[in-house]
Amino acid sequence: MSPDMLSRCFRTEESRARYWAQQAVDLCSEIEDESLTELAELVKKAESALDRDRRIIVMGGERCGKSTLLSAVAEYPAIARVPLTDDYVCWRYRCKDGDSTCSRFIPMENLSGLELVDTRSCANEGVAATVRQLIHGADVMIAVTDGRAPEASPIWPILASMKEEQRAACLIAVTFTENLAAEATLKLKDSLRDYCREHLGASLPLCFVNPNSSRESL
Repeated sequence: MSPDMLSRCFRTEESRARYWAQQAVDLCSEIEDESLTELAELVKKAESALDRDRRIIVMGGERCGKSTLLSAVAEYPAIARVPLTDDYVCWRYRCKDGDSTCSRFIPMENLSGLELVDTRSCANEGVAATVRQLIHGADVMIAVTDGRAPEASPIWPILASMKEEQRAACLIAVTFTENLAAEATLKLKDSLRDYCREHLGASLPLCFVNPNSSRESL
């Protein structure tokens, strides 16, 4: 999925939300009931929240391909080359909210409106705690696991601690599977689906990706 596709997807959903928000406000103004004034203000406040950048978080263990995957999604090689010195780095086109903490900026207009958050290994307890905090503001969560040892990935405790509505915006990206035979790939998919159902109570979307050679996988 390219940055243009990501932005277009969010813009489409925002347009729908804005349309129905305006319909609700107009209806409140037409009905002669003062109690609806407060409701209309709440709808307007909710609509204003759409102006914030949409946050996409990538998390996973050590050397599972997080930064390389994010670099491929953004079509910006520097993401994979910049070492993480903090728990995370937020890649952005523009600082609209005035908060440049842990931010780096990408000179690509097609990334406008997006925050791409790269994280260190969540096997580190401090990083895992930070990721749990970041999840509250996330629109998309990509949990990356090494396909050679997926059940050993540190993503599972974090996914298990997430609320059901948060997991609805989450997918699992499985890396290092490019050399698997078709039968082995299907077997791994079934195994991961069973693991998700057992430990999370739900089956999350799975994407088998090879970020080093493909940008078409997501």
